[in-house]
Amino acid sequence: STLYKALAIFQWGIQRRAHYILRCNDDVYLRLGLTLDRLFQAGPPARIYAGFFLEHMQVPRLDFVSTNPTDVLQAFKAWTLDTNQYPAYTYPLFAQGNAYILSRDLALSLAERPNLWPNLPDDITAGLHVDALTAGHFRRIDIPTDYELEGKWATCSDNAIWHFNIHPEHMYHLHLAENTTRTRSLDLEIDGNTAVHIHFDADRDNLSALALAFVNDHRLSNPELSFYQLQTALHQAAASDTNLYLNKRRCTFIPTDTNGDRVFCCG
Repeated sequence: STLYKALAIFQWGIQRRAHYILRCNDDVYLRLGLTLDRLFQAGPPARIYAGFFLEHMQVPRLDFVSTNPTDVLQAFKAWTLDTNQYPAYTYPLFAQGNAYILSRDLALSLAERPNLWPNLPDDITAGLHVDALTAGHFRRIDIPTDYELEGKWATCSDNAIWHFNIHPEHMYHLHLAENTTRTRSLDLEIDGNTAVHIHFDADRDNLSALALAFVNDHRLSNPELSFYQLQTALHQAAASDTNLYLNKRRCTFIPTDTNGDRVFCCG
C-alpha cells in the first residue's frame, strides 16, 4: 500500500526532527534548492502543505473505467471506490502524490492516525487529513510542475520546478540543462552523413564509460568508430571552454515533437 509506505517516510523524517518531509516517487525530477526557496518564503515551518494541487477531482468508480486495456485509466482501476467506501462524488483539494511536502506538525499528526481512510491513496489521505486537522486553514505552497497521467506525453515547461513521471534519460537531459552543470557537447559524423551530438556533464560523467557505451551502440552501423579516439575527443571537449552552454533553459535538451514542442515521452 502506498499509504503505509508514505507513513513510513513521514515517521522516518519525524524521528530525524526534519522541519519538512518530502514524499516522492523515483520518477520525479526535483529542483530542491528552488523548492526550499518557496518553503522558506512561506515563513515558519508549521501547517505547510506543498505540491502540485488538484481540485474537484472526480472519485473514480468502476463503472467509469473503460474495459479497453489500452485506456490509461485502466492503470488506476485499483483506486476505484464504491459509494460505501467514499460517498462523495469529488475529492477535496489535495497535492498530487508523485511528490508532496508536509511540515513536521502535519506529518506527525498524519503518522499518528494511519487508519483513518485505509482504502484511499496516500495523497488523498494526506489532503483529507490536512483539511480536517486545520479546518482548511493550512498554508498552501504551489510548486510549478509538469504533469500528465502516466502513459501520456507531457510538455516540458521552462518555469517548472518539479517534473512528474519522467524517464531516466529525460532526467539526465534536465540535469544537463541546469546552469550549475558544466555541460559540454561533442559533434560526430556517423555513417558518413548523420550528425550526432553527445551532450555530457564534464564534471560528473564517466567519459570512458560514455565512450564505450556509444561505440557499442553504433558498432554495427559504423565499425570503424574507435573507442580510444572517442574517449580522447570527449576528454578534449570536457577540458574546452568553447562547448559550454550558457544561460540554459530548463528544457534545452528535451527532444521536440512534430510541432516543435519539447515533450517527455509517456511517463
